[in-house]
Amino acid sequence: MSLLDRLERTRFGKFGIPNLMRYVIGVNIVGILISLVNPMFYYSYLSLDIASILHGQVWRIFTFVLSPSGQFGGTGMVSLLWFAIWIFVYYSIGTNLERMWGTFRFNLFYFGGLLLVVIMTFVFYLFLQFGWMPDVATAYEYYKSANIMDDLNQTMFLAFAFAFPDAQFLVYFIIPVKAKWLSIVYLLMDGYMFVRYLMSGYYYSAAVILVLLLNFFIFYFMG
Repeated sequence: MSLLDRLERTRFGKFGIPNLMRYVIGVNIVGILISLVNPMFYYSYLSLDIASILHGQVWRIFTFVLSPSGQFGGTGMVSLLWFAIWIFVYYSIGTNLERMWGTFRFNLFYFGGLLLVVIMTFVFYLFLQFGWMPDVATAYEYYKSANIMDDLNQTMFLAFAFAFPDAQFLVYFIIPVKAKWLSIVYLLMDGYMFVRYLMSGYYYSAAVILVLLLNFFIFYFMG
């Protein structure tokens, strides 16, 4: 019996939010609305800025999930259409994973990823304070350099591809491609972005990619 099976059989197995993706999509929409009203409000009051958290703004530990999606590029019809498609795709992926894994496991995967990001961000901040990281401007604005929720949703797609490798997606609404091939492209792109972030001094963005991929592999190893 795996560790996840043992956890699910304990009292912890009773915890979990059914239909979690409804709330995730709702959070994404709220984040977009906030960015439309005041683009800097999120970074000023809601983002995962550890210095602000340590000065009493503890709500940021929870509100950072309101990060505006990078999939939304503006108020034009094309941007709105793309965002609607993005919501539909990830809602479908998430609900299918919850059906297969069950509410407890799906919640553990999603919230486990968020928890690892929070822990990593505190560690990253300590590294900055002790001078254990190159002194570059991009490092000190770490909370502005990554889109955590987009990265987490993309690892959810990776989990879906492992669970349903032969599921097909229509790339550009025309080309049918199986999930397993798209997952390889995703991993290659993540590898490329990881190296690019490191070379550009965006160490926090690179760390977010690494931690969320670690969450995915830990989850499958435990399962």
